[in-house]
Amino acid sequence: MPIALAPAKINLYLCVLGRREDGFHAVDSLIAPLGFGDILELEAHAGANDQLDCDDADLNTPDNLILRALAAFRERFPEAPFFKVGLQKKIPVGAGLGGGSSNAATVMRLANCFCGNPLNRQQLQLLAAGIGSDCAVFLKPCATFVSGRGEILSEASEGLMAALDDRSLVVFKPPFSIATPWAYRCLSQRKGFSQASEVAALRKGWQSLSAADRVGSTLLHNDFELAMCERHLSLRVLLAGLRKHLQSPVLMSGSGSAFFVLQPDDADKKTLLKMLHSAYGDRFFWVETMVKGNNTCSNNTPSYYQ
Repeated sequence: MPIALAPAKINLYLCVLGRREDGFHAVDSLIAPLGFGDILELEAHAGANDQLDCDDADLNTPDNLILRALAAFRERFPEAPFFKVGLQKKIPVGAGLGGGSSNAATVMRLANCFCGNPLNRQQLQLLAAGIGSDCAVFLKPCATFVSGRGEILSEASEGLMAALDDRSLVVFKPPFSIATPWAYRCLSQRKGFSQASEVAALRKGWQSLSAADRVGSTLLHNDFELAMCERHLSLRVLLAGLRKHLQSPVLMSGSGSAFFVLQPDDADKKTLLKMLHSAYGDRFFWVETMVKGNNTCSNNTPSYYQ
């Protein structure tokens, strides 16, 4: 029975350049997978449709991206059997950590492998892009620059992958989620888009990073963060405090609501926990994990909800 980690991701920078004529937004981002994620198990079964068995009952719905991904794969390869998929959910929903997209891409990759790899990587990428704008990046989870609406991929250089690999971080999520369409509406209303020159500077900065360099706050950017903080006062207050008292940089991932603290020391972790408890009591998500810059995601780091 094929089993795989569907890794979470973070956006080390995320710029939105405006709305395109097709209704999507043009983005530019550096995405890196993490060493924790959901666990997927795939097996063929004799039923007349694909089945999903998730330990979060709210996700056992016909429109789950896992089932949509399997349906798209079968349209391209009709000889595929029907599958039963077990999903152990670790990545929080509505967090900007790519859980749904990672699930879809991972199950598509598992199904392709199960069937003897009838589709090449380019064909899988086209299928994945049809499921969701950032699905394709998870077919080979490694540090990747994405552009277009998220479907144009450019792997980071070996030097940048090595510089990112195994950098520690803490991911936390407040006790509320953010819907991506809503986040884009907020961003559009305040016209908080990046300029091409800003994107070029960020890419240049990341590409010059070496393994010995500490990532500073000038390399981290997310166009969604300010709009989210304007809507959620608790986030604005919390982030102001964290950036005042932590030595390590803090950034929101994706369209939120999860954040990460990059390379925190023990004192930073202690301060972060204290401030999260003060802001949200026991109602937050927290996981300590690693950036996996070179496609070495293999094990699931324990996470917990408080």
